[in-house]
Amino acid sequence: MASDESQSYDDKDILTSRRGFAKLLASGVAGASLLSAGAVDRAAAATTVNLGDEGLQSGDVIDDYLAQHLESGVEVRVPAGTYEWQGSGLDGSYQNAALVGEGDVSFDFTGDYWNVNAFAVGGGDFTIRNVTVRGPINSNDNKSRFRFDARDPDSTVTLDNFNLPDGEEGKGRAIGIYVGHEHQGHVHLTNCHVEGFPNNGLYAGPYGKPDGGGGQVTVEKSFFKNNNIDAVRLGGTGDTIRDCVIVQDEVPAYYNGAKSGRGVRVRYPGENVTIENVHITSNASSPFLVPSRANGPSGNVKNLYIENNTGGTAAYVESGSFTADTVHVTGSGNQNVTGFESATNVVSGSSAESPATSLSELDIDIGSGDITDGTSTDSGGESTGTTDSDDTSGNGSSGGDTSSLEHTLTVEGSTSGEKHYHFETSGEVQAGSMINPDDTVNTSSVDGTMFSSVDSYQFSGKVTEFTSDNLDELTVYVDGNRVDPASFNSYPNEIVFEGWGQSAKDYAFAVSGEVDAGGDINPDDSVSESSVDGAVWWSVDHYSFSGDLTELNVPAPDDVTVTVNGTEIDPAEFGSEPLPNRLVVDGTRATGEATYSFEVSDTVEKSTDLGDLEASDQISGTTVTGTVGDELDAYRFAGDLESVDVDGAALITIEQTN
Repeated sequence: MASDESQSYDDKDILTSRRGFAKLLASGVAGASLLSAGAVDRAAAATTVNLGDEGLQSGDVIDDYLAQHLESGVEVRVPAGTYEWQGSGLDGSYQNAALVGEGDVSFDFTGDYWNVNAFAVGGGDFTIRNVTVRGPINSNDNKSRFRFDARDPDSTVTLDNFNLPDGEEGKGRAIGIYVGHEHQGHVHLTNCHVEGFPNNGLYAGPYGKPDGGGGQVTVEKSFFKNNNIDAVRLGGTGDTIRDCVIVQDEVPAYYNGAKSGRGVRVRYPGENVTIENVHITSNASSPFLVPSRANGPSGNVKNLYIENNTGGTAAYVESGSFTADTVHVTGSGNQNVTGFESATNVVSGSSAESPATSLSELDIDIGSGDITDGTSTDSGGESTGTTDSDDTSGNGSSGGDTSSLEHTLTVEGSTSGEKHYHFETSGEVQAGSMINPDDTVNTSSVDGTMFSSVDSYQFSGKVTEFTSDNLDELTVYVDGNRVDPASFNSYPNEIVFEGWGQSAKDYAFAVSGEVDAGGDINPDDSVSESSVDGAVWWSVDHYSFSGDLTELNVPAPDDVTVTVNGTEIDPAEFGSEPLPNRLVVDGTRATGEATYSFEVSDTVEKSTDLGDLEASDQISGTTVTGTVGDELDAYRFAGDLESVDVDGAALITIEQTN
């Protein structure tokens, strides 16, 4: 399971992470140092520097201010205003650093050559928020770009309301945002605007070379316009683009005059790639493509809206295994949707909904920043900006009465004979784009009749029952994924974890029955018969289960929303109050086995989020003894930590709140 607590460490030091956890590494030492409550509280707060206090005024050159103050452990704040930027001061490797605009902040680029490389390292984060870079660049046939990598599996680069609306002048090779092959962690774009680049708007390539780092890229609530080659190029395992608008009216030419201008291209063989609620208008080339050169990626397309005015196929999978659910195609060009393993709710022509052409048309909250979502003028012009604070969570097309019905159920009949089925949901259900006139749709249930046809429904909550005398003649899909109808009756309950943080947020739960993960979880989540140890980033994990929820542990409840059978619950109020302090013994960072012991002043018990006690792990009153190999042991305790002994290599992490 991913963790956001990893960082480089020395084997003689007690370290403090950004979440205030004290860490002790013992290597071949018995009688390791005693960790008191005071040691746990030694975390130094990150430094904040306001460049206005340092003398920066609107109209000044900002490069030297950035070079002096932007470094690891520092959040640099820039007052609202317009600043001349010659292209320097942002290059570097950062651990827990940020550049934040306070209000409307514009960097007017005046340099001759623009090639910025900024990396998050050491398990820390790097963030740019509320900054718009104005002015076209001239790359002089060099591959000029912003490059952002998270060069550690636990590092994150966040670009929030970071806008590049003016692209490149003339023919060149400039990339808007490049994620290089050394990227290992997570790059997250949200509320961004990238326009006018001849060599991809977003080029995410950590899978592009044999030594690629394989990191993850998430693109949300962002606007791409007139970027040649591809507006968005991705394809790593877990890569996601959702709630985005792409407009390809007139793409700029590449340095050799070539033009393609695809919308979204899945270029690499990653697994579980997600394309959700993406709106593409194209006068240039194929709006959505998984080429044969991608070498077999897999994923799901849901709520894809296309206006295709080209001869290229509207949505084409040449290689790999993708499902599609709800694809609408309009326009004067090719309206075919081909190559998908399964494709349901495909609508074309006059019945199809047109794509949105700006973020403000989508039924989403695009945040409080003034993102330039397609309302800017031509290069060098002023951006009018848009702030859209709709308090909704629809994931369909622009507007609509069914935005709260977030799931789709599709039933396909394989034979010509008459077939009947019945299903029930824990929420509400409505008829989708295709049903039989004889189907009866109630508030939360459906009685359907079909032959060799397709019925489609939208619903909220969970399917709690599906029955038919003709199950062997029916194929059922939920959200584009084929499911066994019998599983609805075996696992009647649902629990959902939705993450909101910039890094992995852990959770664990157990049930009195069994857990079914389906396919909608993080690949790193550990699922046993009746319990789960998982983590979410800006993502959602779904589980079905039988019996009752007996245990629930969410260490960062402010960053994770937990819903059980459609009702949000507070993890802190679930079950009995856990002991306030936590100790984790991590043996995964070294070879061989380590033994450990510790004593507390009050009560200690095994933490429920990392499995059961092994035979070698013993709790006797207030004393614990155990061993770790390539694993982790966790405990919760009350009172003070009296002593710790470690023989071997292990990392001790203590979260102490009392």
